[in-house]
Amino acid sequence: MYSTPYKSVCILPDPLNYEFYTNLYKMYDLTHAEMKHAECIIVNHDTNDDYNRIARVTYAIHVLKKPMYIVIHADIPVPHLWNEEHVVMGDKYKIHEFFAKPERRGRIFVIEGGDGCGKQTQATLLRRRLEQEDYPVKTIDFPNNERQHGMLIREILAGSHGDIKNLDPFLFASLYAQNRWSVKHILNFWITRGYNIILDRYIISNIAHQGAHEYRNREYVAKQTELFENETLGLPHANHIIYLDLPPEVARTAMDKDTTRAALDQNELAPLEYKNNVRKIYLEQKNTLRRTYDIVKCMDDDIRISRKDVHNKIYDMWSDKFVNKHM
Repeated sequence: MYSTPYKSVCILPDPLNYEFYTNLYKMYDLTHAEMKHAECIIVNHDTNDDYNRIARVTYAIHVLKKPMYIVIHADIPVPHLWNEEHVVMGDKYKIHEFFAKPERRGRIFVIEGGDGCGKQTQATLLRRRLEQEDYPVKTIDFPNNERQHGMLIREILAGSHGDIKNLDPFLFASLYAQNRWSVKHILNFWITRGYNIILDRYIISNIAHQGAHEYRNREYVAKQTELFENETLGLPHANHIIYLDLPPEVARTAMDKDTTRAALDQNELAPLEYKNNVRKIYLEQKNTLRRTYDIVKCMDDDIRISRKDVHNKIYDMWSDKFVNKHM
């Protein structure tokens, strides 16, 4: 009997006449469950004409958002709607890789910072390094344009719906939160499968930016944001967070000089007072999240530290925290 992160499974079609699939129950000590209640789903995609089953699988992927393994056959195409991050495809013998329990659960690593500090660049550098060192790694961007409210957030930041100062900060924060919630099942799937998840922005970003709009009430904003995102929406907690500390005026100068950057949005063009408040809130988080929160200074006196040196600082802080390196 082998260890697996799943306890129950639904196999489509009914596995009673499929000896290989019924043996899976015994091998991993699995119980059968209806699709709605199963922790994962196995699909034997051996026909492209069973429209009822195709509809059920599509429902499971996009509505139930269940972890799924699809057994594919070379001569049968797979519907494009099945291509999702929490869906694994392969032959039936690789099912065992899907059921295998990683040595350690995955972890979420977040790179935070004000606009123009290089979050996305550092997330990319870190992902590439972990891949080169044979760590399992995944990344996702926030706000995510392909998910709930992603394009609406971009439109608001671009000014298409008026001045952002006239928008209730809690309402705007909820859009970001729901955008993250729409990929919660993917984050949880990656954690279950033992990935190191690199994010540039997460829940702390909402606390800092929305708290800066209500600076006198920033502690209340922080508590409400954490309650809504972690408790109400059930988003997984970040395991480790690094804040890239760069003075807002330096970041703004860098953004103005960056010819590859898209037009600056309302947050990026915000007054220095607002940006300094964002920075203060980020720095204050060190007092709240002592064990999981680190600060990387991006300036050495009056000189900005190179991307490579910032990357090395991040890597050195987290090098003993990454999990499941392939041997």
